[in-house]
Amino acid sequence: MSINYSGHGVGGRLSVSDVEAIMIDLLTMQQMHTAEFHAIKSRSERTDASLDNINARLDSMERRLDDLLISMSQLLNWINPR
Repeated sequence: MSINYSGHGVGGRLSVSDVEAIMIDLLTMQQMHTAEFHAIKSRSERTDASLDNINARLDSMERRLDDLLISMSQLLNWINPR
């Protein structure tokens, strides 16, 4: 966003219209940054949900591998009792 003000104020001061233009530019920038913040927050929430899903799947896989290890151990003990 380019800022170009008239500079026609008295004694080097900004005019009322310059101040109004600056305020409009600042509000516009605030709105853009707010929209960008909400977009980033939304992406972050989707990423968090995806990570939660992946962690749940990994936990499930870990439980299945533990069950498989127990079954293999039982099978080995049945094949070759001590």
